[in-house]
Order: sequence, then structure tokens, then C-alpha cells
Amino acid sequence: MKIGLEGTSKDKEEVLKNLVDFIEDCSLEHLSTNILDFIATQAKFTANPSYFIKFIYNRVILEKENIRAAAVSALGTIGNQVHSLRL
Repeated sequence: MKIGLEGTSKDKEEVLKNLVDFIEDCSLEHLSTNILDFIATQAKFTANPSYFIKFIYNRVILEKENIRAAAVSALGTIGNQVHSLRL
């Protein structure tokens, strides 16, 4: 099942910012990995997708291996979808 966001890019960015704040304190691995995947697929629709990279990268450094793997995958997804973020 695919879930998307409707609304303006500003609305989407606010929802994703709230999710980023949520996963910093979330102790449920399955929920955190799903949220990271959702952020990765939806960040390209925001005005500033690079904003989310810092928060996702923190999950790579600070979390358990399952969440780290999801964060690395999310970074790859964002990098693949947002051409301006590529080197």
C-alpha cells in the first residue's frame, strides 16, 4: 500500500519535520524504519529536501543496525530522486 501526502509543499514539509522529530525519540524499530522510508519518498516534493538529510544521517550514527540500514537506504533514495543533491 502506497501512502502519499496531499497539499502544498509547505504542508508536506511540516508533516515531514514532525515525523523527523518523532523518530528521534521513537523506540519502536519497525515504526522508525517505516517513517524513514516515508520521509525518503516524500522529501522530493518539499521545497527543501536537503533539510532532511541531517536528521536521517543522525539515525545512521546513533541507532541500532536495523534503523541504520533504513537510514542509509533513505539517504540513497533521496539522493537518487533529487538531482540537485548529487555530487
